[in-house]
Amino acid sequence: MTDLDLARRAMACKHWRWTDGMRATRDHLSTPRHAVRISQSCNIHQCPDSGGPWVKTDDNGQWKPERDLLPDLTDPATLGCLLALVREAWASPLAQVSPMLPQGGWVCYPNNTEERYGLYFRGETEAAALVAALEAAP
Repeated sequence: MTDLDLARRAMACKHWRWTDGMRATRDHLSTPRHAVRISQSCNIHQCPDSGGPWVKTDDNGQWKPERDLLPDLTDPATLGCLLALVREAWASPLAQVSPMLPQGGWVCYPNNTEERYGLYFRGETEAAALVAALEAAP
């Protein structure tokens, strides 16, 4: 699975939303020079009559529908924001993601209640584990 496929999976989650600090790229251009940093104060505009938010790009000052942008899941700040979404979705400030050593891969633990103790979601990458946890959130 590519990073872009994983980003599309994240955006398809019912708990997904853009948050301050995320970096987004256009779905067909994944290089940093085509990236935009999401900021509620200046780069997102809610357009109720158009059915959703639009994002202002830094490179040309144009407004683009958010469907043209995908989260950059290689960006550390975006991963932190994704972890925050997982914590919110599972109602757990203790949710965490950790590398699995020595076998490799990553695991995300929601840790939100005693009845769910031991529940975890695995992925080949940190982003994949977080997306799996977000997808499974109640």
